[in-house]
Amino acid sequence: MGRDLCARRGHAERRALTRLQLERPPADADLLAEIERRAGLSALRLELAAALAQLSPAVRSAVQLRVVDELPYPDVAQRLGISEQAARARVSRGLAALAGLLDTSTIHEAVKP
Repeated sequence: MGRDLCARRGHAERRALTRLQLERPPADADLLAEIERRAGLSALRLELAAALAQLSPAVRSAVQLRVVDELPYPDVAQRLGISEQAARARVSRGLAALAGLLDTSTIHEAVKP
């Protein structure tokens, strides 16, 4: 099923739930564990952790702050005590290195629709 069709179906479902004044029950721990298992997230996490460990501490910190913590570049720069341009360069270098280190087949399997 295409992503557009899935997105439309999800949007229609959310509208129907809202119209009927229903709430989707929150996912319990068992459901979340099953989703994680089916998505292969544990293998992806291990591979990502191994790839991150290969980055220098300075680059790894920049990637962590920008991507994981979702901080804007000015905040990344401030926390690292560097210029915003240097922070952007570190994050860019880190992401490029991760792209080269990660097994793309694992990623494609994990995010396959």
